[in-house]
Amino acid sequence: MSPNIKKLTRCLIPRSNAIDLKEFKILFYRSNHILLGTTILAALMYLLISDSEFVKFIYDSVNYRGQLYEQYLSTKESINSLHGKGTFNTSFEKFLDDMKGTYIHDLVTLIIMCFVILIPWLLYLFWPQRCPVRVDKERQLIYTWRWGKLYASRFDALNPEKKETAHFLEIRGGWGPLVISLYPAGSNKAKRVSIGSYIPKFNYQNHQLLDFIRNYLSGFATIPSDFKPERGFLEKTLVKNRSFPEDTKLNKAIDHWLAKESK
Repeated sequence: MSPNIKKLTRCLIPRSNAIDLKEFKILFYRSNHILLGTTILAALMYLLISDSEFVKFIYDSVNYRGQLYEQYLSTKESINSLHGKGTFNTSFEKFLDDMKGTYIHDLVTLIIMCFVILIPWLLYLFWPQRCPVRVDKERQLIYTWRWGKLYASRFDALNPEKKETAHFLEIRGGWGPLVISLYPAGSNKAKRVSIGSYIPKFNYQNHQLLDFIRNYLSGFATIPSDFKPERGFLEKTLVKNRSFPEDTKLNKAIDHWLAKESK
């Protein structure tokens, strides 16, 4: 029996005589980036509140020129006091060149720390989502596009695997993706692709995609006119998601794949 199509609004994107299925893995990675970034920020906030030495390290690293100027005045006063006025005649610029090495090292360390803190958020905001998996009803074909190459399969060669979880630390219960096999033209070396929504709205939501693909290709499932795809917050980033090439190139690749399959 075909699953309720309206329960798959977060997984499907209707096209003309085809359906696109979302790539699961990138959404899972993005959730990890948010978790890691939040953990690092929490640790930083704790240090800023509880560790005055760490706060002083940040201030001194950023304001190293001011710190060295104070040292310069103190050194000048001490030497002139001990050996007579005018004994210390080194300019501040020379003193700065001689002494700034340690502070520059601390500043570089601070910049690296800031970059490490930003990495998870940058990956979340600027890592584009991969090309979706398309279920082509007219050609009776399931395919996607990876690094300039078409990967495709007939339904009976998908070799599906229904993952219980997305990660070994997660509670089991059908929250994982549907994993299918897609193949380059003329090859039986499969590329395993995870499809479905992350985070799914309910247990086994992604597993229902297999029944949907079967019924959609067989004509037993149709997309209602009021079907409205949903976008989860993990899909909203600052970069354009990867997609299929223009139709001429895509059709040529599909025809090539079909020709290789028939041999």
